[in-house]
Amino acid sequence: MPDLAPLLATLIGLGVGIDYALFIVTRHRRGILRGMDPEESAVTALNTSGRAVLFAGGTVCIALAGMLVTNLRFLDGVVIGTSLTVVFSVLAAVTLLPALLGFLGSRVLSRRQRRKLAAEGPEQERASGFAARWSANVQKRPRSIAVMAVVVMAILAIPVLSLRLGATDQGN
Repeated sequence: MPDLAPLLATLIGLGVGIDYALFIVTRHRRGILRGMDPEESAVTALNTSGRAVLFAGGTVCIALAGMLVTNLRFLDGVVIGTSLTVVFSVLAAVTLLPALLGFLGSRVLSRRQRRKLAAEGPEQERASGFAARWSANVQKRPRSIAVMAVVVMAILAIPVLSLRLGATDQGN
């Protein structure tokens, strides 16, 4: 195992762990602000963002496993170590984090947010902004948007047709 394997595993594990925790904590806080009790909000956060975390963690591990097919044996330890770190980060995000969120209750909110919630009551759920308009547009015309997306991806993939793969030699 190369000397950089533990360092790389730690860096990637820390990055994905923080990212995955932010997904779940943000959804949990939003649920509390909308009037859910903390336990219900933790369950909802796990059912929604937790699935995204599982999918993202699996995608990272699959991408790392792609380095195994390069036949660069010094990367094997890096891939295995980093993949294990990502798996443990995902497991912590979908098991330990929701338990801690349920235990902390509304203390995951700032004092200002807790005072506002107590004084004004829960926020109303409202969709606004570019993302809301875009998703509404996509839902109105899913087939035409899908065709346009495939055309754009095909145009962007045209340079792949002239791609020449091969190992470097002393002349390059």
